[in-house]
Amino acid sequence: MKLQIVFILLVSITVLLFGCASMQQSSFVEIDQALFTCTDYPALVDGDLNTVCDIKTSNQFGNPAATIRFIQPTYIAYIEVYAESKLSNIHISIANIKEIEGQVIPFEPLATSGSSPDINKGEMKAIRIGKVVTHIRLMVNWLRDREKIIVLDMVPVKGPEIREVKFYTTSGGNLTTLPARQP
Repeated sequence: MKLQIVFILLVSITVLLFGCASMQQSSFVEIDQALFTCTDYPALVDGDLNTVCDIKTSNQFGNPAATIRFIQPTYIAYIEVYAESKLSNIHISIANIKEIEGQVIPFEPLATSGSSPDINKGEMKAIRIGKVVTHIRLMVNWLRDREKIIVLDMVPVKGPEIREVKFYTTSGGNLTTLPARQP
C-alpha cells in the first residue's frame, strides 16, 4: 500500500513538472510586415522570398547597411536572414529611441552578432536579438568575384543580395533556443 502511494506521488510530480515545463516554452510568431519599414530597401522586408534586394555601396571599401524602423518599440526574439549572394560578417546594431526628425539615431552593436559565420547563397541564418527595439541596422560585408567586377571610385558597385529579412517575437516566455527552420 505504501509502495502504491509513493508510486502515485512520483507519477503525479513527474506529470506536474513536465506539464509546467511545457507551458513555459515559448512559441515564435512572425511579426506582421505592416509593423516595420525599410525606406531605402523595401524589398528587403516585403515578405516575398522571390524578390531580391541589392544593397548598394558607394565604393569598394563601403559596408552596405539597411535600417529597419518599427512603428513602436517591439520585442524581437530573433531574425532570419535569407541570402541571395554569399554574405560574411553580418553586424547588427539596435536602437530603442523615439525618433526625432534630424536627430542621429544612437545605434548600439548587438553583442551576440559579432563576427558571424558566412551565409552561403540560398541559405538562411537565424540571429538572436532578444531585445525591445525601435530600429535595427543590418550591415554586411559580402564576398564577390573580384575578377569580374571593375570598381571605379565613386561609382556604385553591386552589393550583397538578400532575399528577405524576417522578424520574430515570442508569444510567451523568453527566448531560449532558436528553432530549426529551412527557407
